[in-house]
Amino acid sequence: MSAASPIEKDRDSGKSVRKRLPRKELGSFTTGSRDVISLFHKANQGKDPELVAMSAAEMARSPYAFFQGSAKLMAQDLAQQPDTGLRCQLIGDAHPRNFGGYGLPGREIVFDAVDFDETYEGPFEWDLKRLVTGALLTGVDRGASGRQAKKMAHVAAQSYLEAIRGFDREPMLTVWYSQLDDDDSVAVWAEAGGARTVAEVMRSAKRARRRTNQRAAQQMTKESGGKRRFRRKDTLLKPIGDLLPDAEAASFLANVDEAWQSHLESLGRNRNHLLSRYRLVDLARLSVGISGLSTRRYAALLIEDGDVSEPVVVEFSEVGASGLQEHVPSVNYANDGQRLVTGRRLIQTMPDPFLGWLNFADRDGVDRTWQIGQLRDWKRSLDFSNTGDRGQAVFMKMCGWALARAHARSGDRHAIAGYIGRNSTTANALQDFAAAYAAQTVDDHREFCAAVSQGQVEVLMTRDR
Repeated sequence: MSAASPIEKDRDSGKSVRKRLPRKELGSFTTGSRDVISLFHKANQGKDPELVAMSAAEMARSPYAFFQGSAKLMAQDLAQQPDTGLRCQLIGDAHPRNFGGYGLPGREIVFDAVDFDETYEGPFEWDLKRLVTGALLTGVDRGASGRQAKKMAHVAAQSYLEAIRGFDREPMLTVWYSQLDDDDSVAVWAEAGGARTVAEVMRSAKRARRRTNQRAAQQMTKESGGKRRFRRKDTLLKPIGDLLPDAEAASFLANVDEAWQSHLESLGRNRNHLLSRYRLVDLARLSVGISGLSTRRYAALLIEDGDVSEPVVVEFSEVGASGLQEHVPSVNYANDGQRLVTGRRLIQTMPDPFLGWLNFADRDGVDRTWQIGQLRDWKRSLDFSNTGDRGQAVFMKMCGWALARAHARSGDRHAIAGYIGRNSTTANALQDFAAAYAAQTVDDHREFCAAVSQGQVEVLMTRDR
């Protein structure tokens, strides 16, 4: 009898985990003692109070909005459950709206994860549980019945499981280079959602191609006297000159520019050759998203060799600790910037060429680490009001596939495939978990809204939202 191959041994090791954690138990959820409001305040310690208040206002809108903004709360909850121990690079905040399209350097649009603030190594099912719960809550948010919403969770789970089984049979290079691009979206995925979904995918691609960095730069800035600077846009975009007196603003900009130049020197020759052609001329405080709304962010205006007609806007976003890292064995990173960039490079098809990190003291004098990324590069999302339930199901399938590919790239896909098996047990268990955690989220959201009305949580509405 021939010895088992290394791949077969990996699959068997995954199957053996079932003895310790039967797949049905993935569906259970229990909470210990937890104070939602205290955890919210703890997660936002040290953050800009105005940005936290804006984030709180968004989270109060609906249970799904609350879910989007409470990744750290769910990380703590997940850590209280038994886990498989089958580790990979987690996205960390793998809810459905953290997936979407973006442009590659070759200018095709691919579907992938797009937010990595919480990325860290951990048990594969933590990402998967966040995805399926988000799928269910997305359905609820759109007015679906309980049965329909649970179906969305099952669709996302089943897509992930089928994709992992497929990647289990593929060589690593095939897994690494696999991607879901425009052609695949229409030919393989969108057609299953019917004519309305195909039409919306085509419209979303057209919208994405208009959402370029150049267009954003033109909309966010104005030219006067041969200089280009940021324009003010309510609370969402505040030029540094509106936040600080002139002398302090000039000093802050000079400090950030020094950090930018130091960052350029640390790059490889090819990226240095590209990015060193740009000069940093202005900054503005930026507010975007829900989960990241309380994060300090700056839009940085770059000009190539004094050519004000073709500006580039990059984003500097504060990098804090992942909510996962206090619950799993630590990984040796120099700082959280390296953690985030490493995780993103492991997971994404092809990260932004501007991707990196730098360090500078913020306006309050506190030294912080910041992620660098290009602002808007063919970012793409689907409008479910144009697709109906069939289109939403297609989107959840795409999310499941993208998450499975991320885990297959960074973890032991054979062991995960061995654990999940080939029958419906795992998918059914994940749907059960989604229903249980969604119910908990509804209760948490009710408690959060009560705290808002009682003044325990400050909120700040913005005119643009």
